[in-house]
Amino acid sequence: MLDMEFKKLSRCFLVLVCSALIFIMLLTKLQVGVDIITQNTPLRPRHNSLVPSGELVYEESSESVSKGMKTIYQVDSASVRARFLGYYHEKDINFDDCEYSNCIVRVTSNPYDAYGADLVMLYQHYSTNTNKSFMEAVQQVHERAEQDGLPTVWMINGNEPPSIGLHHWKDFINTFDGAVSYGRNNLVYRPYGRVIPPTNHTHRGRPINYAANKTKGAFAYVSDCKNRGYERVELMKKLGQFIDVDVFGGCTKVIPCKKKRGSYLGCIQDLHSDYHFYLAWENSLCQDYITEKFWKVLKGDGYYIPVALGGLSTEEYNAVAPPNSFLHFYNFSSIEQLGKYMKTLIQDHSAFNRYHDWRSLYDIDLGPSSSCKFCEMANFPTKYKRRNSNIAKKYNDRRVNCRKL
Repeated sequence: MLDMEFKKLSRCFLVLVCSALIFIMLLTKLQVGVDIITQNTPLRPRHNSLVPSGELVYEESSESVSKGMKTIYQVDSASVRARFLGYYHEKDINFDDCEYSNCIVRVTSNPYDAYGADLVMLYQHYSTNTNKSFMEAVQQVHERAEQDGLPTVWMINGNEPPSIGLHHWKDFINTFDGAVSYGRNNLVYRPYGRVIPPTNHTHRGRPINYAANKTKGAFAYVSDCKNRGYERVELMKKLGQFIDVDVFGGCTKVIPCKKKRGSYLGCIQDLHSDYHFYLAWENSLCQDYITEKFWKVLKGDGYYIPVALGGLSTEEYNAVAPPNSFLHFYNFSSIEQLGKYMKTLIQDHSAFNRYHDWRSLYDIDLGPSSSCKFCEMANFPTKYKRRNSNIAKKYNDRRVNCRKL
C-alpha cells in the first residue's frame, strides 16, 4: 500500500518538475533579446512590443556573427518576407564581388532587433506608414543608439514619389542619415533600371525592321487611378483623338494579362507586339521618378518606343536612358503635335527604326545594383553620419520635387 502511494507521489513530483522545466524554457525563450541595451533603462521587450516579433533571415543568433563581420538590418513595417534590395531571398545576397565583403544581411519587422547594427535600412510601405507604434519604436531605438554612442547609419528606402511616400516621417529630425532612392542626388542612388554594356548581340550586324508586323498605335496599363499633378487616363484619351490608343488595367477594367511573377511582361509582349508605342506615363511628375514601366519597355522584346511623361524635365530622362530611345511629352508644344509625330513614325519605318539604333550599343538592367555601397557604409559608418538633417521632409517636399502639368 505504501509502495503504491509512493509511486503516485513520485509521478506527481515528476509531472511538477517537468512542468516547471517547460515553463522555465518558455520564459527563457521569451526573454531572448530583452536585455540587449542595459538593465537600468531597457527598451520595450519584444514580446510586449506593439509591433510583431522579429524574425532573422539566418537561423543563428546575433551572438554567432563572426568577429569582424558587419550587420545590415532591413526593418520592414509590413512583412519580414519583403525583398531586400530587390532580391527575392536574402540568402541570395553576397558581397563577394565588392571591395568590402564582410557583411551579413538580416530582415525584421521589429525595430528593436536592429539595435547595435552597423547599418539600418528602414523599408516603410506607404500603405502602412500610419502605424504609430512602429514609428515610435524606430525613434526609440535610434535615440538609444545615439545615446550609447553607436555609429549606426540609418537609411530610409524611398521608392515612391513625394506625392505618396514618407510624409508620415517628415517630423523625424536627425533620425535618418540618407535615403535609398531613385533620386540621383540621394546618398544611395537606386534607380528602377539602368543602362549597361550590351549583353545581347542579336541587334548587331544586318539591319532589323522593328516596325515589321506592327499595325496598332499606342497602349498603356494604368492601375493607379489617383490624379497627382494631371489626369492621366483622360489625357491618354485625348491623345486618342490623334492616334489609336488603348488603355488597359484597373482604371479601365480591361485586364487581358494577370500579374504573375515572370509571366506578366511576357504576356504583355505576346498580346501587344503589334503596337508601335507604349505610354510610360508616371502617376506623379516628380524629379527623377522614372519607374519600371519605362525601363521594362526598353528591356523587353516588344520593340515599342516608350512615350514618357514624368520628371520635372526631359533632362532627367536624357541623363539615364540610351540616346534617342524614347519620346517625351514635354518636348511637344501640344498633345496634338505629339499625336501627329507618332503617326509620322508609324508611316515611316526608317524613322521608327532609328529609335532602336541604341540596341546594338547598350542593354538594360532591371536588377539590384546597390549592395556594395551598403557594405561599404556598414564598414565606415561615421563617414556617412549626417547631423542636423531632415531627410524625410526634404524628400517629401512636393513644391520643389514635383510639378503639375
